[in-house]
Amino acid sequence: MMQEGTAKPQTAKPVIGGILILIAGFGDLVMGLWLAVVGTAFMTIPFFPTGMLMTCAIIWIILGLIAIIGGIFAIKREKFGLAIIGGVLTIYTLLGLIGLILVALSKDEFT
Repeated sequence: MMQEGTAKPQTAKPVIGGILILIAGFGDLVMGLWLAVVGTAFMTIPFFPTGMLMTCAIIWIILGLIAIIGGIFAIKREKFGLAIIGGVLTIYTLLGLIGLILVALSKDEFT
């Protein structure tokens, strides 16, 4: 139990982890937008699965936005669960994996 007046130790782990999650989330967002542009460019080709491509683009954009929100909360040291979710959604990238590990190790620093 912590006594009154003692401050929680603050390290740079959640900030660095949040930045890495943010970068990975922006990468997801860019990839989703790129898929959406490519999907609309190929709509004129008969029998090309543009619907599936657009669905993947929308999913990728949503995952990127959630990861960006999680990275922001990790930097602010708020809402640990959402910061972890943002890291989990970017776990397939090296930056996301490192960011998730750093955020998870700094659980005590979140409010």
